[in-house]
Parts: sequence; C-alpha cells; structure tokens
Amino acid sequence: MTEVLILLQGGNPVPNWAVAAFLLEQGPQFGLACPDAVVILKTREQADPAAGLKDALGQQRTARVLVQQVVDANDGASVTSAVEQALRTLGSAPGALPRVHLNYTGGTKVMAVHAPRGCPTATLSYLDAATHRLWVEGREFIPKPGRIPAEEAGARVRHDLRLYVQLRFEDLWSLHGAMRADRRRPLADAVPLGDATKAMQAALEAGQTQSWVDWAGANRETLKSGAADSRPAIPWPLDQQAVVEAIARDLQQTGSRSLGSSFVQDGQWSSLDGRQRHILARFLLEGGWLERVVEQWTAAWLEDRLMKAREAVGVHKRPVVERNVRVLLGVSDAAQLLPEYEQLYGEDPRTAEIDVLALVGHQLLAISCTTATREVYQRERAFEIWYRARQLGGEEARAMLVSLASREQVGNLKRALSNDYGGVAQVQIVGKDDLASRERFWKRLDEAVGWTE
Repeated sequence: MTEVLILLQGGNPVPNWAVAAFLLEQGPQFGLACPDAVVILKTREQADPAAGLKDALGQQRTARVLVQQVVDANDGASVTSAVEQALRTLGSAPGALPRVHLNYTGGTKVMAVHAPRGCPTATLSYLDAATHRLWVEGREFIPKPGRIPAEEAGARVRHDLRLYVQLRFEDLWSLHGAMRADRRRPLADAVPLGDATKAMQAALEAGQTQSWVDWAGANRETLKSGAADSRPAIPWPLDQQAVVEAIARDLQQTGSRSLGSSFVQDGQWSSLDGRQRHILARFLLEGGWLERVVEQWTAAWLEDRLMKAREAVGVHKRPVVERNVRVLLGVSDAAQLLPEYEQLYGEDPRTAEIDVLALVGHQLLAISCTTATREVYQRERAFEIWYRARQLGGEEARAMLVSLASREQVGNLKRALSNDYGGVAQVQIVGKDDLASRERFWKRLDEAVGWTE
C-alpha cells in the first residue's frame, strides 16, 4: 500500500522540509511510515513548491512529489475536495486509497481544519515552532529510537527535532528558489588569518579591543584612501604587539613583500602590497576580525551542544555555519510583509547578506556583527538581521546582533528596538560583556535558539 505524506504549504517552506526529511530518514525507527509520495496542498496564489522541495530532499527516498491546488482556500469543502482528489490520483486501483500522514504545520486555518476531513483515517501531526517538537495525534513524539512499548504509546517524551534532521545551505536555497550571490568570495574573506583571529580573540576576552576600534576610527579614511603611502608611519594601538605580530605572520603568507620591523614596530602601511592592504583593511577597518571570532565560537558551540546531543541518540549529521553569506532570493515572501525595506536601505530586499549564518538542524540562526558604536546604526543592523532571518527561516528562525556595546548601551538598544519595531525586540543583543569569554557567548547562543540540555 502506498504511504503518503500530505503537507500544507505556508509562508515558509522550511518546516515542511523538516517534517518530510525526518519521516524519510527516521520515520520507521519511531513507528511512522516512510512516505512513498509527498503531496503539497497549496493555494492558487502560492508559488509552485514542488521543484524546490524535491531538490532539497535530494538523495532521500522520495518516489514522487505531487502538488494539489486548492481552488478556494477560504472554502472548507474545496480544501477537503483537493485532498480527496490527490489521494485518488495516488491510488493504485479503484478503492485502493493510500495510507496517509497529514502534517498541518503550514497552510491556513481553514486548510488545517478541513484537510483532515478528506482523509479521516490519517495520522495527524504538527511541528511546534517554539519547541521544535513534533506532535502526533495530540502527544509529543520522537521517543528514544528502537522500541516503543505499548504502555508508553501515549506518553510525552521530550526530544528536539533539530537533533534528527540537518538542513544544508543548498537545501535552503532550493526551497526558496534562490541562488548564492557570493560564489566568487572576496579575497579578504577567503584568506584564513588564523593567527590574527586567535590574537584578536585573546584581546577581546581581555577587554582590549576598544583600542582597535579607536585606532580604526581615527585612521580609516587615511588607510583606505591610500594617503598612508605619504606618511612615515601610523602607530599601532599601545599594548597590542601580539596582535600585530600575528597579523604580520598571516599577511606574510598572502603577499609578495616581506614584512619586517617597518610594519610590525613602526606601523608603515606603505610596506604592504595591494593584496595585503586589501586583506588588512577588511580585517581591521571593517570589523572583519569580529565576524571571524563569532564564526569560530559559533562553530565550536554547535560541536559542543548539538553534536553531543546527536551522538547520544545515534545521529551523526554535522551542523553547518558560514561567514559572509550573500544570496539572491527568487521570491521574497517577507518582502510582502515589510515592503518599506527597500525604501529604508536603498537595495532590493531579495538580496540577503548575512555576516554569520548557522543551521541548527532545520532552524536558522542569523548573526550580524558590527564594531560601530552609534545606536542608530546598531538599531538598523538589528532590524535588518531580524528581517533576513524571518525571510529565510520563517517563524522558527532566530537573529542576533553582536557588537562591542556596553551593558548600558545594550539596555538602551533593546528598549529602542521594542519601541520602534515591536517584534524586532526578539533579536538577541550581545555586547562586550557577553564577549568576555567564549562560554558567556555560548550562553547567549543557548538563549537565542532556546537550547536546553
């Protein structure tokens, strides 16, 4: 008998992908059938989701993806009829209807109420956005794999769906009909700069990065314009010799010139070749060092939190995190919610650029990093990262702004966001006190995605 999964298309395709991926990969271990076919119930106004979902499911065992359009999404009878028609299409013979699992996470309220009437014997489920837990027929699902004793069949077993599925960036782009716009990654972002990043991390934990912020602010225009060539030297910040030496070691591997005492001790910017100057400008003058530290700490957090939890349940999928992700969206659902974005920022809302992007299972975590101190600029960055997170990851997505703001400045920013944007107050605001150690930053990541062990 054919096993069918019915999904109701909503404003974001990620939850449907998560449910389908879980059932295809893990379903039988939990007493749920692995679907032979996936039906997506959509309204007339919605784009065709079949190609994106099929591409995102990729190598998994989906025999067929069928899209069934609802003639009138506000009419319950029309919704029920669409479900019945889809099942007749998939039936192998008259009267031989398939077995059905209907997940009503997406779609409209009318669809959620009336779709089950077209398949009254179906297994029903819902993926809760707040807890990332799959509820099946009124009970929380995902018990420990391997055995489901009858006496425990109705028990609520607390587990997280993020442990069992892992969205990839390629999957995310397919779901949105998007494409990467950063295939030619900028040189300054591609160079490892490992020693320099470690040195800046040590300075950050020691509370010594303000001197770099002040130095960049005082010399940014001179250094980026090339006027430094006519100056004998631009002194480095005091007590930052370890950082300067680490920068020199990394730059030595990237350029044609040997960096000696003229650069390390005297700060002669003119001793750099064009390639080295470009790399260093991005790292020091544009806050690239903070993005690199945040990327490394986030990757380590994923290893410590998610991978340990996955190993405990026998799952070995690796989470993913990248820096400086730029993507061009084919269709922007969120742009319809916030059409003023283009007016505010002067750019197409379909183009998303995110400093650090992590995929915690199927949940997206978008992080914006800035060394700017002006509150109005930080407020704009917080709004933008919240917008991009919702645009790509839907209701489950989370956003974070990382800056060098003081505790008082963080409090003021939170109040300003709440007053100006309402829901944007959900953005996790991280200041310099939270960057005093990796462990403190990890706690803020825990809070951002709702991670509990």
